[in-house]
Amino acid sequence: MNQLLGFLLLGAPTVNAAMAAYMAAVPQRIRALVEAHECTLPAEFTIKNFSGNPDDGGDTLSQFEFNFQDDETDVSTLCQFNSSSEAIIIGGRTARYACNDPLVQFIWQDAALTMIEKACPDEQG
Repeated sequence: MNQLLGFLLLGAPTVNAAMAAYMAAVPQRIRALVEAHECTLPAEFTIKNFSGNPDDGGDTLSQFEFNFQDDETDVSTLCQFNSSSEAIIIGGRTARYACNDPLVQFIWQDAALTMIEKACPDEQG
């Protein structure tokens, strides 16, 4: 699909009412793919089976894992964080961690989980 290397979408699940504003923020080349039904933007996802081990009596998680599932894009993967997890740091952005499927990453910061799913990837990612 064109020379699109992928578009990262950050955030939590959205509701249909917010889709118009969501689409307004999407670059035109990706919007064209969506409108031509060549690509599905991730609008909702589910986190399942989140489990972790507290490091200090329950205030901080030293390791955890969960399943990410997006039925619209047909992406389902295991994500995990532990002492061997390597942060992906690009251009001074917040550290993110890869899930088993390279289309999905997450940020764990201040006890909050932010999901990142690449949308409309081509054969190069």
